[in-house]
Amino acid sequence: MKRFWIQSKGMGIMFFLPLLGYIFFIPLCVMLINKDVEEAEQRFITAQQMCYQFIPILSTVWMYMFQREYVEGEGREILILGGKIPMFSFIYWILNLPFIWVAIYIQKDTEGYREDLFYEMLIASFMICGLVFFLNFAVNSIAQSLLLVVLYIWLSNVDIENILVFRNGLQDVQRISSYFYVVLKGGGMFSEQAAVYIVMGMLFWLGGLFKARRL
Repeated sequence: MKRFWIQSKGMGIMFFLPLLGYIFFIPLCVMLINKDVEEAEQRFITAQQMCYQFIPILSTVWMYMFQREYVEGEGREILILGGKIPMFSFIYWILNLPFIWVAIYIQKDTEGYREDLFYEMLIASFMICGLVFFLNFAVNSIAQSLLLVVLYIWLSNVDIENILVFRNGLQDVQRISSYFYVVLKGGGMFSEQAAVYIVMGMLFWLGGLFKARRL
């Protein structure tokens, strides 16, 4: 725990970035967007979409800061031999969960759907943090890993089905049906999708552990 405290303290003010995002930025954005929206369903959809866009990436900040010294720091080979990377990485993911709940709970637009949305964000953050763990050690670059993760989350929220329908007709909707099972699209999460995300997350975490041990 002493080492965990020292690492967290070493992050400086960056340690508070996810907290500001969870507690202030996401609720404020939802409030501003829904200011003139009266329909309860539309208000929730907006809140849900904002959570999908920002909570997964916010949940990776502490992991990026923690793993930076192991990926790019001097003497990283000696640090990696310590074997604490997976444990501390998992702890930093767990540390996000109470604040994810707060981010959802303080939004009145999520009332009645809070448990379901938290469950979705728990799975989403688990998968994304696993992806970060794997990419950091697979590409040996925090910047490249961050770029790939941001690109993935952005592509997840692109309204690709409407784009394809507009260009090529309704047949494309059937062709991209599997697309929704591997991207974190902010329109809810079916049980089949949740299972896919959990499996993907487990594979990413195991892949990250393997790559870290191989360095």
